[in-house]
Amino acid sequence: MWLLILLGIVALGGGSARADVSSLLFLRPLSILAAGVAIATFPISQARDYRVWLFLLAAAVALLLVHLLPLPPAIWQALPGRGLLTEIDQTAGVGRLWRPFSFDPIMTRNAVWAMAVPCAALLLAAQLDGEANNRLLIAILAIGLISGLLGVMQFASGASSPIYLYNVTNNGSAVGLLANRNHQGVFLASLFPILGAYALLGRSDGRDRNVRLGGALAVAAMFVPMILATSSRAGLALAVVGLAGAIALAWPHLRKPPTAPSGATRSKFWLFAVAGGIFIALCLALVGLTQGNAFNRLVQGDGDNPELRWQMWSTTVDAAQVFLPLGSGLGSFVRVFQIFETEASLSPQYVNHAHNDYVELLLDGGIPAIVIVILALAVIGRDGWRVWTAKDPSRRILLGRAAFIGLLIFAIGSGFDYPLRTPLLAAVACVYAVWLRRGSLAARRTVSLKA
Repeated sequence: MWLLILLGIVALGGGSARADVSSLLFLRPLSILAAGVAIATFPISQARDYRVWLFLLAAAVALLLVHLLPLPPAIWQALPGRGLLTEIDQTAGVGRLWRPFSFDPIMTRNAVWAMAVPCAALLLAAQLDGEANNRLLIAILAIGLISGLLGVMQFASGASSPIYLYNVTNNGSAVGLLANRNHQGVFLASLFPILGAYALLGRSDGRDRNVRLGGALAVAAMFVPMILATSSRAGLALAVVGLAGAIALAWPHLRKPPTAPSGATRSKFWLFAVAGGIFIALCLALVGLTQGNAFNRLVQGDGDNPELRWQMWSTTVDAAQVFLPLGSGLGSFVRVFQIFETEASLSPQYVNHAHNDYVELLLDGGIPAIVIVILALAVIGRDGWRVWTAKDPSRRILLGRAAFIGLLIFAIGSGFDYPLRTPLLAAVACVYAVWLRRGSLAARRTVSLKA
């Protein structure tokens, strides 16, 4: 299956949001190939069901391309925020140049190529049937488990460990397949409701429910110390959201009397129960080793200026007001932020992102980008309302509920960092969006039939 291959490739080389990662040399061409296959094989009959997401993807790509359009000097210089560069041109005597809309067209082109992964993931996921979605669910959980185990190994082997996958990373924290501890924490937190869906989406007669529940509890118990080892305060807080969502998802179904396992099923159940107990014991031991790191950062901070993130947000909002309503160009944050950077926020490291994707998009993309974001959140909210208010939920609706919680975690995490700028999490979010949309359609059809 093309999507499983894409997820495998993205898991290996798509854990960083940087544009200078060497793995992009193979990741992006293969993603473009996958996107081409997805477009060529996408059934026209399904376009209506997913037209809202197709429209939003097309709008995002179109906005990026518009920001690359060269503009005549009279128009470019009349745009908000271009006064400083106009003065530099006049002082240097370079004449009246045609310039792209974006302040940093190189990074805008990078953003265009980066859209290949979410486009391919969305279009490929929309073509899957029920059994393929079950395999996809297990694949995403497997990627999360591998990333978590790798993160624990990184944490245990120290900041200089050779098993970190990226040169620019949070050394000393359990980042796993990703480069940023917050992204790892957010990813693992989003998997708790997916584990809840896995526990429920077994055989229709429920005879394997105990086995699935035991396996889900064991993996969930492993995820807790893995998130603590990331030292991510956002990941720790969102883990609470993920666990609460998983309980809300599973509780109505787990109140039903479980099917008594017998024979081979009984042995599998006890195998998972014992394994789960061992894992929980190991988790408690790991919590004792890692809680100081994670909880100290949560309560006391990490030794850096605690107001630095607020300063970045404030500076970004101030800069965005200069460039409203159209923005400075998608991907231009670094160059523009350096113009407005205050002395208080100066450091040996440059600020690569605002660590709040909403205010960064306001600066880069202006009102058009924010409108696209608001529409996407509105679609997620509408579909989430449908799946959570549906009665007698089907398998699609249950998976849609889990996906809604996962997307909610990504949306909250984007207010403190930039998780969806990593190819891996962008692909996972697109899969969640398809699952939620499919559940919403199932809920709407159920209501229509009853009416």
